[in-house]
Amino acid sequence: MWDALAEICDREAKTPSALCSEIDRTRDPAGSLTAAVRVFLLVYFREAATEQGHREARRSSLSA
Repeated sequence: MWDALAEICDREAKTPSALCSEIDRTRDPAGSLTAAVRVFLLVYFREAATEQGHREARRSSLSA
């Protein structure tokens, strides 16, 4: 989880604190911040995924 958060911070040029603060401001107050971060990570990478990316990942995993 923390590696994924760090990767997003690098891509978005934000500190982990700044990104978590943004997530905290937009989360459902009935849920935990940890759960909101996990959902954010899933949504971020799911939206970033493309069919081409899936094909390339499949090829590279087969050649490894």
